[in-house]
Amino acid sequence: MTDSQVRAIESLAETCQFGSGSRHAHKVATLASAIFDQLAARNLLQSLHISERRTLIAASYIHDIGTFRAIDEGPAVQSSAGHSSREPESQCLASFQTLKSILVDPPAALRREPLNAVDRSALLYAVLWHGQSQPHVVADEPIVDDFSTRVIAGILRVAEALDSPARPVVRDVLVRSTSNYIRFLVRTTHSPEGEIDLAQERSDMLSEALGQRIFVQEVIEA
Repeated sequence: MTDSQVRAIESLAETCQFGSGSRHAHKVATLASAIFDQLAARNLLQSLHISERRTLIAASYIHDIGTFRAIDEGPAVQSSAGHSSREPESQCLASFQTLKSILVDPPAALRREPLNAVDRSALLYAVLWHGQSQPHVVADEPIVDDFSTRVIAGILRVAEALDSPARPVVRDVLVRSTSNYIRFLVRTTHSPEGEIDLAQERSDMLSEALGQRIFVQEVIEA
């Protein structure tokens, strides 16, 4: 994905108030890109490069798009289900379906520079899988590059779990690794309430893709 395509995705998400708000979307993007960079610096991402990093950032911006709906290009309004009342599984599916529908007739910026098959597939599946307990493949939407898609979605799963839209407490994440495991050391501003446990739970896809155990731990600073 290119920088201009990421900006187009960000602009699209903005018309829907990023689903759960700008702060959450941009914090998830910050955490996700930091995790990507630190994993890459440790040579753990194999063939992934800057294009996949951009796709990850775009997915961070738009992962909650299905919780809001723009009407007639006017102000974004909340969908009838509402973000707070929806289960994560249905939120992910709604965001996937909304984004897929938009990409059928994309905004002008994406018509001028369309997403290629790999980027489109990774973007859609990162959005679909970011909060699902049992990620599945949609029959009419094949995965083009399984490894890169699962890494991008896997990082997004962890980053999104660490940031609560209602109560942000995570400051940043430090990645440490050995030949046997990867540790995500999470620094917080206040005592977390489930974010660490949820991120550990959702690290399953990334752990499987990278072939290493992942431990998510809070850093207790004196």
